[in-house]
Amino acid sequence: MASPQNDMSLVVLGSGGVGKSALTVQFHQQVFVQEYDPTLEDNYVKRHDVDGQTYKLSILDTAGQDEFSLFRENYYKSGQGFIIVCSFDSRASLDEVRKFFDEIQRTSERKHGPIIIAVNKADKEDRQFQEDAVRSMCNQLNLRYIVTSAKTNLNVENLFTEIVREVVQYRLKNPPPQPKKNKKKKGCQIM
Repeated sequence: MASPQNDMSLVVLGSGGVGKSALTVQFHQQVFVQEYDPTLEDNYVKRHDVDGQTYKLSILDTAGQDEFSLFRENYYKSGQGFIIVCSFDSRASLDEVRKFFDEIQRTSERKHGPIIIAVNKADKEDRQFQEDAVRSMCNQLNLRYIVTSAKTNLNVENLFTEIVREVVQYRLKNPPPQPKKNKKKKGCQIM
């Protein structure tokens, strides 16, 4: 059973049509969603075992369309771990990764939690960019990436397992501040 310290808030971000929902639903329900229906915001909760611990994951699947960009600031503040999704069939989605990364950096009041890039639609033969482009960008931003396919279930569970591991490591290195204990005031005592 997951304990409160094993509760984790994850945010899945990316441009429209890159497969954010397909990855999330594949992980949550082991089902591939064939049709593309733009998401406004969906929440999923799943218990997931990683390295002998059970974690309760609250996964926020976000809207990729720019008209919903005002909501993102709240996502960035509430997320403990972030997955930014781009897809091999859209060069523009790769270019947008930096925008999402910069928004997370700028909006977070504290040091943001871990970020992993998911390069989705690895099953596509006609690619608009190669993995070298992702590797180069991730080296510049000091981020990790994982090649995925929601359709074939390639690395989907691994993606969520790795972001959980990174959040756990982040928490170990950056423990939350402890509440200050109220000291009893010394004062006059009537006898």
